[in-house]
Amino acid sequence: MSIKQNLEQQLQARLQEWKADIDKAEAEAKSEKAQAEAEKAETEIQKKLWSNVEGLRKKVEAAEKQLADLKNSTEEQASRIKDDVMRLVA
Repeated sequence: MSIKQNLEQQLQARLQEWKADIDKAEAEAKSEKAQAEAEKAETEIQKKLWSNVEGLRKKVEAAEKQLADLKNSTEEQASRIKDDVMRLVA
């Protein structure tokens, strides 16, 4: 086997290895990308859920304040805050 043939054979073997490495790296990159996208979606869902929790906490806080005001009010005062209470329970 000539030097030229030997070098060509070695180079072709190395090229095949590198192409296999590229395929493996591409598959890994795609997998990591999919995972990152899933994690991002999960993070967005978590943000939305915590936002909902915070909104509900604010409603509870407002309702507790209205309930305390209502308990300490007269009938006349209760009729004045009726609209606020109705908005909370609607």
